[in-house]
Amino acid sequence: MGTNSYLTFGGGATTYSGIDENTPNFPKVMVTAEDCSCQRIFYGTSGTVGSRIYRLVWEGNASTSGTLGSPTIRYEYKFYEATPTQIDLTVEQNGNKQSTGSFSTAQLNGWGFIAGQRIPVRVAALDADIEDAIDEGVITIGAAGNGQWKHDVPGGPDWDNTFEMSGNTYYYMRGTSPTANDDNVNGTYDIPNICVGATDTGLTLDTDSVRKDRKVSFSDCGPGVDVYAPGTSIMSVLNTSYSGGGTTDPRSGSLPSYKIGKISGTSMASPQVAGLVACLMETYPHYTQEQAKAYLISKWAVQGQLYDATSTEDPTDTDDLQGSPNVHVKYNFERSIDGAMHPKKDYNLRPTTGALYPRAKRTVRKRPPE
Repeated sequence: MGTNSYLTFGGGATTYSGIDENTPNFPKVMVTAEDCSCQRIFYGTSGTVGSRIYRLVWEGNASTSGTLGSPTIRYEYKFYEATPTQIDLTVEQNGNKQSTGSFSTAQLNGWGFIAGQRIPVRVAALDADIEDAIDEGVITIGAAGNGQWKHDVPGGPDWDNTFEMSGNTYYYMRGTSPTANDDNVNGTYDIPNICVGATDTGLTLDTDSVRKDRKVSFSDCGPGVDVYAPGTSIMSVLNTSYSGGGTTDPRSGSLPSYKIGKISGTSMASPQVAGLVACLMETYPHYTQEQAKAYLISKWAVQGQLYDATSTEDPTDTDDLQGSPNVHVKYNFERSIDGAMHPKKDYNLRPTTGALYPRAKRTVRKRPPE
């Protein structure tokens, strides 16, 4: 360890028992949802000034008793003076016991969970299909999700966060198929989706008494969400079986009849972005997924428009973007005022199939009778 000190809990005895919530004079470190005893903590430095390494070693046992010097849980943190952003964690022994009880809401929130929300799931088959579609020239836009989850990007600090439930491992901060972002460098699939979060116009939020756009509370967010669009009380067509209200559309005629009404969700925000991208592709039909995404964010969006009323910056702060770009889409009128939009002379072949976009109309000419 180099120059070290250490703290021994329990007054030097070799056996530690009764360390629980009822003995606050004994320091503890919560490693699982169940109680674990902390036997020793080593701390110290090595190296010279400017390049020192600060080390912290935690020793403990997966119960409220254990023998000093024989830990079943041992891990080491390293903090680097030369690179303050680097923190290494080495787990040498991991005898943590499995939780048999439930987690509190505070624990779930601390780990980035919001109680009562669905779990994001990535599906390999869907991700592979989206990757193929993008390779074929299809532009993909998707809804981020309505569970308040953080989406990280491949290689990000929360990308590999997992939990286990019923024997299954869930990477709960990688977004949801088929709308999640991924790459084949730090991730698995090359899918640069345009992932859309939802916004709402809040109440009076600032001293200027102006209603401001903000991320709506239910919207997923984080670095893996690219842009935001209105997603609250959006007029939509509804099936008559929809129980959320609405009015029967008089234009629907005989059965099956349909209703129109207001719906909220990122699934209401993403179609608006899809419409913008469709207009964009009229002008730039040769754009790839990456080009369309970059142009949308840089030219057809407003930076810094979303307002965060609080500054807690944690999963319970429903205004906070959790690291996603503060980008709100906005239509940029680029079409000619008059004249024909199609055909254009700059059609390009699609990447793999060679198909043209958009497809040209075909006219069938009948030969005159002889």
